[in-house]
Amino acid sequence: MIVLIAASLVSAQAQIAPGMKYKELKTIYNPKEYIPESTDPYSRGWAGVGSFLIPGLGQVIDGEVGRGLIFFGANLAAFCVYSVNLTNFASVCTTDSAGNVTGYTDEAAAVRYSRNAVLALLGMGVIDIWSIVDAIKVAKVKNMYYQDLRRQRSSVDFDFAPFFTYAPTAITASGSSLTPTAGLSMRVSF
Repeated sequence: MIVLIAASLVSAQAQIAPGMKYKELKTIYNPKEYIPESTDPYSRGWAGVGSFLIPGLGQVIDGEVGRGLIFFGANLAAFCVYSVNLTNFASVCTTDSAGNVTGYTDEAAAVRYSRNAVLALLGMGVIDIWSIVDAIKVAKVKNMYYQDLRRQRSSVDFDFAPFFTYAPTAITASGSSLTPTAGLSMRVSF
C-alpha cells in the first residue's frame, strides 16, 4: 500500500511542470486527497463564496477566467430564459383592477410559459451549486499542484557559506600552534 502511494506521488511529480493549467492538472490530481497547507495560494472558502454570489466568480478567483465565464454565461442564459418566459406568462394573464390574475387569454401558453420559467429558475440553482462545487475543486487541485512544485524545487537544497576558524598547525611541548584558516562550506539537504 505504501509503495503504491509513493509511486503515485513520484509519477505525479514527474508529470508536473511550471505553468500548467487546470485542464491538465485535473487528470493528475484527485481533490479528495487534498491536505491543506498554510502556504496554499488559493482559498477554497473565498472561491466558494465568490461562486455563491456570482456563478463563475470563484473560478476567476482561482485564475481560471475562461471556466468562470462559462459558468457566468450559462447562468445569464438561464436568467434570460426565465425573464422572457415570465414576461410572456404575464402577457397571457388577465387581471382585475386590483392586479389579481383572474384568467388567461391562452391557457396552454400560460402553462408552457410558467413551466419554462420554473425550469429556468431550477437551472439557475443547479448552475450556482455546480459553480460553487467546481470552484472549490479547482482551488484544491491547483493548491495540490503548487504544493508539488514547492516540493520539487526544495527536494535537494545546496547551501554554501564562508567560514573562518583556527586550525592547529604544530604541537610543541609548550602547546599547540593555531593558524587562522578561511574556507567555504557546503551543506546539502534532502
